[in-house]
Order: sequence, then C-alpha cells, then structure tokens
Amino acid sequence: MTVDGGVIIYGVDEDEDGRPTLLTPIDDFRNQKERIDQIVRTSIVEPPTIYIDPIPSSKDPSKGYLVVFIPQSERAPHMVIAKNDYCYYGRTSSGNVKLTEGQVAQLYQRRIQWEVDRDSLLAQEISKSPYENVEGLSYLHVFVKPVGTHNGFIKNAMPQNQPYQAFFSGEFAKISDIRVYQRQENLFHSRPKFSIEPNGYKIYFGSLLRHKISIGCFNR
Repeated sequence: MTVDGGVIIYGVDEDEDGRPTLLTPIDDFRNQKERIDQIVRTSIVEPPTIYIDPIPSSKDPSKGYLVVFIPQSERAPHMVIAKNDYCYYGRTSSGNVKLTEGQVAQLYQRRIQWEVDRDSLLAQEISKSPYENVEGLSYLHVFVKPVGTHNGFIKNAMPQNQPYQAFFSGEFAKISDIRVYQRQENLFHSRPKFSIEPNGYKIYFGSLLRHKISIGCFNR
C-alpha cells in the first residue's frame, strides 16, 4: 500500500454480499496497535510511515477497532523481509502482488523525481509574490506542495461546471470564518488571488494576523 497509499480497518467483516458491513470489534485492541507497529518495523525495510487510530466499541470499551492509514510513500518501494521473503509488493483490487523488476525500477525513478530542494522552491515562490516588501512589516510565506501528485485530484473535487476561483473562494471562506478560529476579526483582509500554474493551482492572500502576508500553492 505504500506505493499508492491506503487504509486498513481491523474489526469489520464482510456480509454475504461481500460488503464490509459487519462490526466485529477485536479484543485487547489497544495492545494490538503496538503489535501492528512492531510487525511493520521488523518485517519491512526501510519501515514505512503508518498511522494507527484505535476506536473503542460503544457497546464494550474493552473491545474496538483499528484504523491503519498508510500514506503514499516517497521512499517506495519497501522490501518485505519477513520469513526471508525479500520481495517488493504492490496492491491491486484483488490483493497483494509481487512487483516486477520493471515496476521496482519505476518506483526508484519516482524517488529521484520526488526529491526536491525545499529552500530553493520556497525562495522561488517568494520571488513571485504579488505583494511588495514594506519596511517595518514582517512576512510569513507558506508554500505547500504535496510530495506525491494525483493529476486531476482537486479538479475532480470541484462541483461540475463551477469555476475554480469560486470553488477555492468558498473553501477559504469556511476556514476564515471567525467561528473556526474564535477570533474577533476576519483572517484575511483581502480576497485571495488565484492562478493556474503548469503544476497546479496557486493562491495568494493577505492576512491581518500580525500583519503578515501568506502565500500558498496547491497541486492539481
């Protein structure tokens, strides 16, 4: 799952139609969290990053569920060494499959492509800021760029036929609501400026918070 990312839920079974609808909470689920983490760290090289969230059952708190989130790894492929396997695996709709030599080579190439110089990227984005430097003011520049990209991800999230400017304006209106931050003033003092770049959507916005200017970039 480290190749594309995914989620595993322990404590849910399939019904007669093959749908995961049956709740079957597991015993000692909190200690199982540590066991899963230990298995990952001793069975895979290099160990990938995973996040495990235990959820107690509402009927019996001694039992519960485990949600294991595996983010897409910039270090994939990861070799399985348990039981002297020494193989790389991927995931299909029907289960795990061993990766071919060509697929492993492609993932190593992806590693190289994803390695970036963060300082130079940030300096490049700051140089494009539409706001002039004003003496006496401090600035906060925030640059966001996912390591792994999913072409069309944001576009697919937008309602059909809605302009991207309207979509982003609506989303930022939600997070800038004073009820979210429990503040007495709006988070942004001006309407965000949006543009489409070769590798994604970009937004610039001014902030009243400590007189700082913020800048962000989102991949498509």
